[in-house]
Amino acid sequence: MKDVDGEARRYNAALLKEVGVLEDVEQIGTYMWHGGAHHVGFDVHDAVETPQVIAPGMVFCVDIGIYHEEWGIGFRLEDNCLVKEDGCASTRFCDAIAMFEEGRLVEYGTHEELLARKGKYAEMFRVQAQYYR
Repeated sequence: MKDVDGEARRYNAALLKEVGVLEDVEQIGTYMWHGGAHHVGFDVHDAVETPQVIAPGMVFCVDIGIYHEEWGIGFRLEDNCLVKEDGCASTRFCDAIAMFEEGRLVEYGTHEELLARKGKYAEMFRVQAQYYR
């Protein structure tokens, strides 16, 4: 989850710097108060230990929030994500796809975006797609 959190912080910091809210990306903690993702227990915010291995059937909540106290606004997006074992046959219907390798985030985007990049996701999809015809 540290990779997801780190990526969310870098992405949000760059956008906030671009619009002039941040002078330095290191200030992101002022606007991003909590982590970007966590494991889901029986309820969304159960206190559970972070798993050492991500396995099929696990559910994670990606919950990225930006809060600007001076302006009196904030937003938070929460999506629960199911780790699947059956490959990527149904990933074309997902809003976003996060691909991990050895516990590290290696690609993120929509099905179409990831295919266009011709990276690891595209190769995995191409190999599996031959069996769907």
